Amino acid sequence: MCGICGLIDKRGGAVPAETLRRMMATIRHRGPDDSGAYARTRFGIGMQRLSVIDLVTGHQPIFNEDESVAVVFNGEIYNFAGLREELLRSGHRFRTNTDTEVIVHLYEEYGLCFPEHLRGMFAIAVLDCRNDQMVLVRDRLGIKPLYYADCADAFVFGSEIKAVLASGAVARDIDPRSIDDYFSFLYIPGPNTVYRHIRSLQPGRMLVYKDGGVTERPYWRLSRYYEMQRESPYARANDDELASCFAGLLSDAVREQLVSDVPIGAFLSGGIDSSTVVASMQRAVAMPVKTFSIGFGGSPYSELRYARAVAERYRTDHHEFDVRPRMVELLPKLAGYFDEPFADSSLVPTYLVSEAARRLVTVALSGDGGDESFAGYSWTRTNHRLERYRLLPSMFRRAVAGSLKLVPWRSTLMRKVIRAADAGADDYRDGFIRRVSCCDADTRRTLYSGDMRAALGDYCSFDRIRGYFDEVRGAVDHSSAMLYVDTAAYLPDDNLKKVDRMSMAHSLEVRVPYLDHRIVEFAAQVPFGMKIKNGVTKHIVKKAFAGSLPELVMRQRKQGFAMPVHEWFRTGLCRYTDDLLRDPGARICAYVNRPAVCAILDDHRMRRDDLGHQIFALVMLELWMRSCVP
Repeated sequence: MCGICGLIDKRGGAVPAETLRRMMATIRHRGPDDSGAYARTRFGIGMQRLSVIDLVTGHQPIFNEDESVAVVFNGEIYNFAGLREELLRSGHRFRTNTDTEVIVHLYEEYGLCFPEHLRGMFAIAVLDCRNDQMVLVRDRLGIKPLYYADCADAFVFGSEIKAVLASGAVARDIDPRSIDDYFSFLYIPGPNTVYRHIRSLQPGRMLVYKDGGVTERPYWRLSRYYEMQRESPYARANDDELASCFAGLLSDAVREQLVSDVPIGAFLSGGIDSSTVVASMQRAVAMPVKTFSIGFGGSPYSELRYARAVAERYRTDHHEFDVRPRMVELLPKLAGYFDEPFADSSLVPTYLVSEAARRLVTVALSGDGGDESFAGYSWTRTNHRLERYRLLPSMFRRAVAGSLKLVPWRSTLMRKVIRAADAGADDYRDGFIRRVSCCDADTRRTLYSGDMRAALGDYCSFDRIRGYFDEVRGAVDHSSAMLYVDTAAYLPDDNLKKVDRMSMAHSLEVRVPYLDHRIVEFAAQVPFGMKIKNGVTKHIVKKAFAGSLPELVMRQRKQGFAMPVHEWFRTGLCRYTDDLLRDPGARICAYVNRPAVCAILDDHRMRRDDLGHQIFALVMLELWMRSCVP
């Protein structure tokens, strides 16, 4: 695992060594074990290395035989041993045993088609001096990040935004549209970032810089596999066949991802996904797997008992941590790690479990990605029911939603009912958008300052989500289309971004077997009716592991890394929030109006509504601006 960066001087001047060192210094936490840089004519590349495979000879950049091609790389290539053998038979010579050198020779052998041969998680930069070009590639699902800026005088890239900014070549202009995206989703969907001139290279895409111009294209499209669903052999398979196929794919992915020259373990939340990963790990190795779980001082959000049951079943070397984080001290630190506003509250437990695991291991496997592929989130079951409800006349559905809003009391259950009725009154796309949004359009208009509303004009943050739906117009059913959109938007820009930043803050590499692209392609071709069956989510996964996991785990409801944000801002963080957000000099006043912010705080505190997620968004924006905006 590493951090990478680079710079191209479009004016033809040599890249200053000091500039590369400055960029590399900002991402040292991603790779504290080693560093390397290379500059040739107007090109410069650099990296910070966390040594995981080939500890002795894995120094980067790595070159081909005549040093006309150089590579820096963040991630792991899990099939590198097989690729190495093929390349040796083709006449290539290797100097190291690292997976990075495989990339160099794959590029020589296959040119711009080389990513199609890779299995793994990666952000790659190839400097091709022979053809005077730079090639950037991001893995298929967006597990590893990669940002770039194409400016008048320079092209810059880096694993994190801070490295791009450290080049000094990119203006720090904030894009108001991205702030609007943030309040809509609690994260900023790619390819945009909070900075107007910096973009995120999207999952499954390649960028080529040559002759002063940039071209970008996909080398893999998940939408293709959803559209294949109707003709796929998996559409005609029975439960047992699908479960057997899935079990084999997961077993293979886990076995490949156990390759490491440093200590390795697993996050064990007690949910189905992490439990199946741990079960597969323990079957593949002789020694007890090190597993890590955290709880929060007796909080109802703790899943320790489920994790403990799995650890006991498989006799893992289990480590539990009961934490009571000092949120006032922790939140400003976390805001700075993201380089742009980010307000998924599960970043807190992700940071803490990464911190705990890093004390004993350098690599941890996790269950991330299973919910998006196999319909594990609770919304998938709700939407399955709403699909039948949407067969009723739209006038009736709107009347039901409107009448429910007249109910004077607002229990948590009633709010969920109202939200479901609102979603059911919409078509499936707008219902999906309503579910994933933190602040709807009316709330945002009330919240924003006059200048912010003027800057946005007619911009609509939800258009990007509608665009993802357009990519799977050929999907068999609406629920499958929704799973695709969750995988295309939420997974890389929220979930995986969170895991990457919070783990790399501790120089911990996290691997995600469920996002082996073979598993994702398989899941995309499986009919939705096989993923939820008789009201049971993740039907295939649970059938594959029936009898292998404790019944306690198999029967639990989906919970996830939830945090009690609503109570935070009514109790322990009440004064802190007031000091931060009611201050007339608050930095967020550049985008929001203070009376609207105060109204949100008052409505939440008086329990007129649950607005904890909106308050968390305001808090994290304020902290980010204090940390990252000069």
